[in-house]
Amino acid sequence: MTSRSAQTPPVVSLSLLARWVAAVQQHARLGVILSLLSALLMGYVVATRLNVDTDTRNMLSADLPWRKMEQALDRAFPQLQGALVWVIDAEADEDADAAQRWLLAQIDQQPDVFTDVFAAEAESFFARNGLLYLSTDQLEATALQLQQAQPFLGALAHDPSPHGLFKLLRLAVEHGGVQDLDMDAALVPMSARLTQLAQGQVEPLSWSALMGGEALAPRAADGRARRFIQTQVAMDYALLLPATTPMSRARALIAELAQHNARAQVRLTGSVALEHEELLSAMQGAGMALVIALLLAGSLLFWALRSWPLVLAMGVTLLYGLLCTATFAALAIGHLNMISVAFGVLYVGLGLNYGLYLCMQYRDELAQGQSPARAMPAAAGAVGSFLWVCAATTSIGFWAFIPTDFTGIAELGLISGTGMVISLVLSLTLLPAWVALWPARAPGAVNPARAPAWLDWPYRYARPIWVVAAVLSAGALWLLPRAQFDADPINLRDDKTESVATFKALLNDIRIPTLTLSVLADSPAAAQALVDRFRSTQNIGNAMSLLDFIPQQQDEKLSVMDDLALSVAPSLAQINAPVSAEQDWPAMAELLAALSARDDDDLAQNSGLRALQTALQSLYRQWQTRDARAQQTLQQRLRAVLTDALPAHLQQLQTALQADAVSEGDLPPSIIQRWRSADGRYRVEVWPAEPLTHVDATQRFIDAAQSVNDQVVGAPLLQLQAGQTVVAAFRQAIISALAAITLLLLFLLRSAVDTLLVLIPLLLAGLLTSAGMTLLGVPFNFANVIALPLILGVGVDYGVYLVQRARSNRQTNILKTSTARAVLFGALITLANFANLMFTHHPGTVSMGILLTVGLGTTLLCALVLLPSLLQVRERARGWGRARVP
Repeated sequence: MTSRSAQTPPVVSLSLLARWVAAVQQHARLGVILSLLSALLMGYVVATRLNVDTDTRNMLSADLPWRKMEQALDRAFPQLQGALVWVIDAEADEDADAAQRWLLAQIDQQPDVFTDVFAAEAESFFARNGLLYLSTDQLEATALQLQQAQPFLGALAHDPSPHGLFKLLRLAVEHGGVQDLDMDAALVPMSARLTQLAQGQVEPLSWSALMGGEALAPRAADGRARRFIQTQVAMDYALLLPATTPMSRARALIAELAQHNARAQVRLTGSVALEHEELLSAMQGAGMALVIALLLAGSLLFWALRSWPLVLAMGVTLLYGLLCTATFAALAIGHLNMISVAFGVLYVGLGLNYGLYLCMQYRDELAQGQSPARAMPAAAGAVGSFLWVCAATTSIGFWAFIPTDFTGIAELGLISGTGMVISLVLSLTLLPAWVALWPARAPGAVNPARAPAWLDWPYRYARPIWVVAAVLSAGALWLLPRAQFDADPINLRDDKTESVATFKALLNDIRIPTLTLSVLADSPAAAQALVDRFRSTQNIGNAMSLLDFIPQQQDEKLSVMDDLALSVAPSLAQINAPVSAEQDWPAMAELLAALSARDDDDLAQNSGLRALQTALQSLYRQWQTRDARAQQTLQQRLRAVLTDALPAHLQQLQTALQADAVSEGDLPPSIIQRWRSADGRYRVEVWPAEPLTHVDATQRFIDAAQSVNDQVVGAPLLQLQAGQTVVAAFRQAIISALAAITLLLLFLLRSAVDTLLVLIPLLLAGLLTSAGMTLLGVPFNFANVIALPLILGVGVDYGVYLVQRARSNRQTNILKTSTARAVLFGALITLANFANLMFTHHPGTVSMGILLTVGLGTTLLCALVLLPSLLQVRERARGWGRARVP
């Protein structure tokens, strides 16, 4: 603590800061009233002018070359941006198609929420021309299958009901048509569905599979039918969760769908769902974490100050400072991004220290006999200059990020750097005014002689500490090149959320264009040339343009289609309504009789007929033993299993037989808008040859694509370039900040030695932080990088405060002063605020908690162990022996 005589000098003889604080306290009531009134005005400004920009792309400068290319693509194809993707999975194509149709009908009724809708599989164009997209061999095989089934199809079109199906099968059994039509492939799955029905399960028969319709239908890796819907949504950026309305509407539709089509599973992903659920994940448990942090911080603050009035005064000052800083952000920038939104974290972590240092000195003044009216001005005179140096160096550290291309951290630097100035000003105005109205009681005097003996160790064992520091520095330097920056935003999100789990499942299926690159071509010929070059390049799985939607070898395929239409289309010319359900069971009985009349050896050789007979016998017995109501239920289920979807499939087949020649002008507008811009340029999309689940795979894909055309843009390039931009930005900012801080310290401290004493522990703490993150296997990322300015600011503050106090009390063990206690409690309070982030659900927040814990821990260790040992060397050089340090 500062040594001073028992007789306090008059206030007028104190420093300018002391006189200022004395004047503030004389008008304390007016100052508090004005602060409350201004808080109302600032609250209105923040509420009306400050919003959150959740678009992570805006965190990087729009002037970067690759960002300009990305923006050009966005302007040409706005339909591709910010999609909510609905992924529909079902065992049968019928269920997936039904779910997709129902959702599309409901989505179309809400154009104010879902502003644009796209579902390629539901386009009537593909229903009519879909068979042309098969290869010639596939089409010929499908045509042969349909021609062989022509009598079968005609009979079903005449009576698309279980009655018609059973009648057809009975005739086939009686006249030997089963072998002629090779119906075994149809009878086995049909028998399986009937067996399930007898067991109480309703699993519809897939007529799409029986008719060969699966050849074009999208399927998941596990073989399930899969459909997609992409929607643009109306975002409300005035809300913290801008996608609240579209996400809640989508969830409501999915829940309603499940009530009548439980066999289809619908999941949401895409950028809208990913960002929405990321924010929800970040907030999950945040309330409890905040309560715990406040309780710990309040307890530590009371432990440090031993005065509830001082704790309350600091709390009020802190909240008012946050409001002032938010007002500055609203007026200077107008929004917060996903990084600058954490300015409050930095403000609390650093701004709290200024008030704590002042209040700790205030308690010392009271303990030495100062009156409450004079204690605060005296404290300001004693530590005010230290605080100005701390605030100046910390603000410069933040402002050094402003010129970088990392807009997210640049805006954070502007807000937080200014926030440090605001915090210091309030610590010397509002805090003294509040303390003047509610002063603290004088504490008992502290006897340094009773301090623990281990506080002398950094002085007594200075050389061993240097050796350990040198070894740790060497090890940290060796690990430094192994530190990594993970630019993949998906790794910052919770794997357990639906959007992330769905996205990763799609990402692992290279047949689905989840992460792709795109490039613009000026003409169809140029687009085709690019496609050909991309397809012949290693590490590229596929490439396509609008021209790929024009079927190849159309003359040969249309010839096959003409023959097919000639033989099959007449059978489908009229699709009748199903007969009454009461006729189904007599038809089933007749089929069973026909099967029973077959020779046993014949049935034994035909697995399909044998399985059908067993299933029908079990089902028919159930129908016979049930009452009328149960029979009606079973009757409805029988139709649901066998033929409810049949008329729609017959109609689809009838439509598919009407295919005609396709040119670019025949393609549907929804397709053209996504592949040809309004000014006539063509988009070429490039797919990777392997899942982009690791940065090495992403780099190989980008290198391969850029070897063909260096103008490619897309999410993989954004991730890679973003990582490089962030690393470059931090390198530039850290170097600039250290240079500026060094020059400022040289100017303010007037000593190269003292400047080094501040910087050496800071540099070692930085190296140890990087090494610790590497050893823990936690990479730097977009979420935890915001902790680096905080660690830098804390390190500078601790060094400046301790060195300046040592300069004013060279015969005192710095660890036995209120300064060291203030540093210790400031660090503990900051750790209490942020260490609990490690126990949240959001991976990005967890990584930030780890980085803050490691960084603040090493910074505190270097400040309270290494720095005192270095101070001992300086004092020895100046003639102060170790014996002079108690």
